[in-house]
Order: sequence, then C-alpha cells, then structure tokens
Amino acid sequence: MYGTFYIAGLRRRAAELQAQRIADAAAAIADPRAVLRANLLSFQSSQTPEARAHGYLLEDIRKVIHATPQQLGVALDELGWSRRRTWSNTGPYRRRWYPPD
Repeated sequence: MYGTFYIAGLRRRAAELQAQRIADAAAAIADPRAVLRANLLSFQSSQTPEARAHGYLLEDIRKVIHATPQQLGVALDELGWSRRRTWSNTGPYRRRWYPPD
C-alpha cells in the first residue's frame, strides 16, 4: 500500500518537473534574452556598492556571464545600465558600465 502511494508521488513529481522544463524552454524561445537578463540581475545583486560605483568594463562582465558583446550591450540597456567613457592620457579610453541605483 505504501509503495503505491510512493510511486504515484514520484510519477506526479516527475510530471511536474517535465511540465516546468517545457514551460522554461517555451519562455526561452519566446524571449531568448530572459536568461541573460536573469544572470545579469544576479551578478548585479552580488556586487558591493564600491564596485558598482567604480563601474565595470564589458570584458569584466563577459568573464562572469558568457555572452557576446552585442547580446550583453542590449541586455544591459534593457536593464537600465548606463555607460560612460573614461578618458586617459596614458592610453586608450575605456567605456564603463554602471548599474542603476
């Protein structure tokens, strides 16, 4: 008797997991940048206020979140990040990305 309830529970849980995987795949197809935006939000929340104030180079973000610069630029713009150029007399200028406050 206990075995039948246990197996039925396992089957129900497997069906729920499969339905969740199908829903996640459909959402990824409908909005391919959703996963990228979620990763960026996770990255943003894990940083210290000092690091946020300093800004991030696109290369630094790419080391953590593996995406092309084009994909990252679009996703960062969608999330409200701003970019500013940092001018230097000793070398080329760099563009830093700053998260929204």
